[in-house]
Amino acid sequence: MQQAISWGLLERDLAAWRKQVRWLDRRLERLYKSPRHGNLDNPTDEVFFILLSKKTPPERYLPVFDTLCHRFRPWERLLRAPLDEVAEVLQPLGMSRIRASQFIQIAHQLQTDFGRVSLESLRTLTLQKAHAYLKGLSGVGEKSARCILMYSLGHDISPMDTHATRVLGRFGLLPEDVTNVSAHRIMDERLPRGIAYRLHVNLVAHGRTVCTAKRPACETCMVAQRCSRQGLTA
Repeated sequence: MQQAISWGLLERDLAAWRKQVRWLDRRLERLYKSPRHGNLDNPTDEVFFILLSKKTPPERYLPVFDTLCHRFRPWERLLRAPLDEVAEVLQPLGMSRIRASQFIQIAHQLQTDFGRVSLESLRTLTLQKAHAYLKGLSGVGEKSARCILMYSLGHDISPMDTHATRVLGRFGLLPEDVTNVSAHRIMDERLPRGIAYRLHVNLVAHGRTVCTAKRPACETCMVAQRCSRQGLTA
């Protein structure tokens, strides 16, 4: 069942909603200048990078990703790797055997589907077909698929994570208790074309450094004048 959308700017016309989004997009771009957040151009690298980053701070997953690349890249090495060996590398992040099994399954599926452990063939597919394929990979959910599509395959699509939904919620652009399903639907329907990447990476930067979940730094926030929760904590 889809979540009912009925409050704030979502109750007003689309033009008003987009005007607020464009204002926020421009301001955040001036502040953060679209940081890459370590995401990768290579979609095969990115799928493993994204899966490691789930609900994990960069200082924990980045060293593990570097070790994973050193041990198993080119990724064909995963085809012959014992589960325990991959799990050992992933052990610092928890659920290491589950993650290792997912990585090995992905490698075998890519080898079966494309004759090599690579997602480069997705560049020739439509957004819809590439999205469906990624969602079929072990462990890859909606947000992860969208990140790969946006960061590595260049599609104009929004992956809504906790930082993006938090900031947009405080600006009245999403319900603050929005589900991921509803957040993606709203952004797909309403977001002006061509700004998905820039807006997303700058929302993440703002959410990590200023508009944090607890005790946001509203007193130093450069966009607080239009925030509906100025001075409040989550």
